[in-house]
Amino acid sequence: MKNKALISYVPWIAIVILVIISFCKEDIYGNITTSLTIGNYLNVFKMDNLKIIGMSFLFAFTAIMLLIVILFPLVMDIIKMRRKKQNIVLLLVSLPLIVNNMFVNYLLRDMGNEYARWLLNITITFAPIVIIVYYFVLREVDFQTLNAAKDLGEKTIVSFKKLLWPSIRKKFVMATSFLIFMAFNILIFDFNSHEFSLGNLIYNYVNYHVHIPFVCAIAVLEYLMFRLINRRQK
Repeated sequence: MKNKALISYVPWIAIVILVIISFCKEDIYGNITTSLTIGNYLNVFKMDNLKIIGMSFLFAFTAIMLLIVILFPLVMDIIKMRRKKQNIVLLLVSLPLIVNNMFVNYLLRDMGNEYARWLLNITITFAPIVIIVYYFVLREVDFQTLNAAKDLGEKTIVSFKKLLWPSIRKKFVMATSFLIFMAFNILIFDFNSHEFSLGNLIYNYVNYHVHIPFVCAIAVLEYLMFRLINRRQK
C-alpha cells in the first residue's frame, strides 16, 4: 500500500520539477542555473514564437482529426468482432509502432512541401496509436442498444448523438486532447532549417543544445491546457 501511495506522487513530483526548471535561467554553456526568471514564459508568447507553436498545434490537430474521421469506423468494426479476432487485429495494428518517428522523418526527408511532410509524418506515426486508444474508449459501449435503435428506425446520427456520445464523451475528449498534445510534442524533435520548425524554436544553434527551461515552460502550459479542457467535461 505504501509503495502504491508513493507511486501516485510520481506524476506530481515530475510536474513540480518541470515548473521549477521552467523558471530557471541557462548560462552561456547551456547549464541550468539557480537564477529565476519568467523570461521563458514570456518567450512563449512572443509573436514569432506563437506563430510557430500555433502552426505546429494546427498540424497536430488536423492530423488527429483526419485520423479520427478515417479510422473511427474501423475501430467500431473491431469492437464488434469476437475477442480472438480483436486481439489478432490489434496485434497487426501495433506492428507499425516499431517504425520510429525519426525513421518516418527520414523516409519523407526529400518531400518538397515541408507542411505536407509534417502532416504525413504525424498521420503515419499516429495511425496505429489512434486505433488502439479509441479501441479502449469504445470497448465498453453497448452496441446492442444502438442496433436495437437502428432496428426501430432510428437514424444512425441520432442514435450516435443520443446513445453513444453521452457514454463516451468524457473519455473521447480526454483521449483526443491527449493525442493532439502528443502529436504536437512529436514535432519538437523535428530539427531542420525550416523557419516554422518547432524543433528549431527550442534548439540553440549557437551552443548546440536544447533550451530545456523553455521546453519546460511549453510543457507546463500544455499541462494546464489539458487540465482545463478535460475539467470542462466533468
